[in-house]
Amino acid sequence: MNPSHAFQHFVSTLYLNTLSQHFISTLYLKAGGGAGHQMIIQDYTNIIDNFLRELGGDVNLRLNCQLPLQLEALDLASAGRDVFDREQWMTPFTLKCWQAMRLAAHQDEIELQLVSAFRSVEYQCGLIRKKVAAGQQLDDIFKISAIPGFSEHHTGRALDLSTPGPEPLSEAFDQTAAFDWLNTHAHRFEFSMSYPRNNTTGINYEPWHWACRAQ
Repeated sequence: MNPSHAFQHFVSTLYLNTLSQHFISTLYLKAGGGAGHQMIIQDYTNIIDNFLRELGGDVNLRLNCQLPLQLEALDLASAGRDVFDREQWMTPFTLKCWQAMRLAAHQDEIELQLVSAFRSVEYQCGLIRKKVAAGQQLDDIFKISAIPGFSEHHTGRALDLSTPGPEPLSEAFDQTAAFDWLNTHAHRFEFSMSYPRNNTTGINYEPWHWACRAQ
């Protein structure tokens, strides 16, 4: 099932008051079967802050976050199975760009593999809960996984990529011909690396994370 048609799929429209750093969210609950959207007004910052408190953090984690808030994609298309045989989803335009880029790489004898694409806010919360349960500290977690509501994966335009050889989601990816190919050619397909070395977002270097910059 398309995640955008799931039983409880929330799509956030956020309004930023830059003086107070206070975000108000208009959340849409999309019912299945084309029933339309039921508008639910909520304070998005409270959602994030309550989640952080649940894990033993505080609002400063959000206030000090260097990443922009990201909207959950509403319109998603299936991209097929990933390297772990999970179905992945992305926006239709991102899918078109991804398919063209993968084909061009294949023609250059480069194999690009999809590891991850769209993630809902709920899914991101689940990932972080698992890491906390495994004993990791929030400050360390948020150098690798964005705070829910701030992940580029919510947009359906961010892809985690790999190639045969290195372990997926490892820095060893930057030693591959696939990484070199992406650095040279990805811009032709509207993709760029989101978290290069020495970036200022607070997220560690991720040579595998590429996002489609066009809408």
